[in-house]
Amino acid sequence: MNRQRAAINSALLSFDSDLPTNTISLGYSTSAAKHYDLPLDYFFDHETYIYAVLPQKVELPIAHLDRIELFSFTRDAPISIDSKVYFESYTVTRSKSSTVIRFGKGIQMSFSTAQSLPTKFNFTLSGTLSERIKDAEFMVAALSAHHYEINGGKIAFSEADCANLPTLQKKLSFLLDVKKTLEAVHATADLDCSSLSVTDNTNLSILRAALIDKEPIKMCSSQSLLRSCHIANLELLLWVVPTEENSEYHNIYDFNYVPLIYREFDKNDKEYPSTHFVMLNKDAMLKYCNIDYNALLDAVQHVPFSEDYSHSLNALLLEMLKAYDESKNSRIELLSTATTLALWIKDSDPYTEHPIAILNYLQSVKRSRILTSTEQAEILSLIEVAQDNESIYVGAYLLLDNPVAAKIHFDKLPEESQKFFESCPIYHFMPNGQPTISALTEG
Repeated sequence: MNRQRAAINSALLSFDSDLPTNTISLGYSTSAAKHYDLPLDYFFDHETYIYAVLPQKVELPIAHLDRIELFSFTRDAPISIDSKVYFESYTVTRSKSSTVIRFGKGIQMSFSTAQSLPTKFNFTLSGTLSERIKDAEFMVAALSAHHYEINGGKIAFSEADCANLPTLQKKLSFLLDVKKTLEAVHATADLDCSSLSVTDNTNLSILRAALIDKEPIKMCSSQSLLRSCHIANLELLLWVVPTEENSEYHNIYDFNYVPLIYREFDKNDKEYPSTHFVMLNKDAMLKYCNIDYNALLDAVQHVPFSEDYSHSLNALLLEMLKAYDESKNSRIELLSTATTLALWIKDSDPYTEHPIAILNYLQSVKRSRILTSTEQAEILSLIEVAQDNESIYVGAYLLLDNPVAAKIHFDKLPEESQKFFESCPIYHFMPNGQPTISALTEG
């Protein structure tokens, strides 16, 4: 290998230099008399250069290391107890005087390079609820077995270490209890335990009593049966229903499953069947982490169609797409649910106009992939037929990536209709600033 400077007495190149390589190397002498446990230990005692490996195997120095103080690396190797793997990797941080091995969120083992000093094992509950449960389950199993295996080697615990087992079992039981409570309300986000306040713990206790133990809770009455519950990083949507025996006491239910019959009223104050899921809007979908979208799909499909219910379904669909767009495409479950809902409306709803059903379904699809030629042909068929609603042309051309034609038809809409169209999620496909249509000039 040919190692050299870019020019005599020149400055070192940097990592930011535009070099045609993705490979670096370190200077290393094998003539050192001292034996090192790990190759990188060599650099605790020796300075070196970092080289960029260029074509023709020429190496140029890009950094100088004047002896390192520590280095860290991750090793992919199992950490297990009696053949059950709990972790797939661990991180090693090594200095000249000690080595620290970390795995999980709060588990570490440290030992000194001086053989006379004992190995230290530390465990601290940290991280999210799921991370704490995983660490605690490992620790309870390890202390129960008096050992664990890491990368094929067995680490034993002393009787003094195992004396902490009952305390850890209680902590794990509490964490599993919190998990069970949050699963009862279908919370999908992981609880950030590091930010739990006294109020948060009180809310968890109330939810456990109401949802797990089925106990009525004494609460102040409210005009709304829907309540918001804040626990650390979680926002939950709940039903709070007064008991028949005493209005001061309330039963708390998960938003998704409530033993109530939900109905809406049309413009003539006539009741029609519906589902409470149609109440959800964009803000609620983005705020609350316990909306079960599988339950939503199941519920909406078990309600008989009516003209008003059809209108509510389409409004729900559009709110979903707005929420997905506002999440910057991060809430995949919203798009997946919207696409399934839109397809079902297109195939089953007798009250939704066919062109609108097609555009709503295909605008959902277009957010996840390019439309097929068959799907584009279906949109073209809408353009080729005279439409009473000018908005159909605008939406169709937007889905066909023809914003100029979309703008021509958009300008034909009354001002009020334009403002409404701009609030619709299909307007997402209109380029920012809208296309400019210039008049031709005579040459």
